[in-house]
Amino acid sequence: ESRRGHGIEWLRAPAAACERGEAWIWDEVRFAFLSPGRGEDWSENNGSCVLEITNTHGRALLTGDIEAPLEAHLAALALWRGSDLIVIPHHGSRSSSSAVLVDSVAPRYAIVSAGARNRWKFPNAEVAERWCHAGAQLLNTADWGAISIDFSARSGIQAPRSYRLEHPHYWSARVPLAGRSRCSSQNDVH
Repeated sequence: ESRRGHGIEWLRAPAAACERGEAWIWDEVRFAFLSPGRGEDWSENNGSCVLEITNTHGRALLTGDIEAPLEAHLAALALWRGSDLIVIPHHGSRSSSSAVLVDSVAPRYAIVSAGARNRWKFPNAEVAERWCHAGAQLLNTADWGAISIDFSARSGIQAPRSYRLEHPHYWSARVPLAGRSRCSSQNDVH
C-alpha cells in the first residue's frame, strides 16, 4: 500500500532549506549550517548544505558538492575552522578542495565518498595529493566501504573502522587499499 502512496502520511515531516546560522544541540553534539546563507544564489552544487558537527572531543565537516568559489566565499567569512574530519567536497572532483579550504581545515581524516571504479575516477589525483600534503589521512569509501570514526568521551577520536574489513563476505574481492590511507607516505591507519 505504501508504494501507491497510501498509509504513509505519518512519515512526513516538515522540511526547510538549510541556512547559515541555523544550529541546534542534540545529545551534547552541536550541529550548525555554514552554508548557504540567506539570499545567496549559488549554482546547484554550491547550493549544497554545509554542516559542521562538533562535540567536546572533535569537529567534523560535511561539505556536500560545494566547489572552489563557495569554498573561497566561506573562507572570506572566516567560517572554516580546523577540523578533525571532513567529507571532502564533490567526491574529490578537481572543481573542489581548493588550497584555501584544505589549508584552513587541515583535518586528520579526509573522507572521499566515491563508488568503486567510478567513471569520473574520483578522487582527482591533484585533489588527493593536496589533502595528503596537508597531512590528512585520505580514506575512500570505494576502498573501505562504510567508514566509522567515533568521537569518544573516554578516549577522544578513535581510529577509523572499515565495514568492508569488519564484515567480509566470501564473494567480495580483497581491495588493496581497504583499511589504508590513499596517501602513499602514510602507513596503515588502523
